[in-house]
Amino acid sequence: MVNNKLKIGVCGLVCSKCPKYVIKECHGCQPNEVCPLPACAKGKSLDYCFDCKEFPCQKNYEKGPIVSELLDHWKGNKNKKDD
Repeated sequence: MVNNKLKIGVCGLVCSKCPKYVIKECHGCQPNEVCPLPACAKGKSLDYCFDCKEFPCQKNYEKGPIVSELLDHWKGNKNKKDD
């Protein structure tokens, strides 16, 4: 799930720039108790959250490292595209 060259996590962020990864709150893209995103993506056979038709979902808002304003922006653009 993680691109070894860029180390892009399942959430879509570059791991080295992720605040949760830097403070060791993120344990990488392995299913774990702290973050539900890796297990969710794996369960749907996806490499990244943004490949999911439900993105951004409540898991992204509650547990993901991406700020809600950016998720709202993406959600708004997705809805415009679907119209």
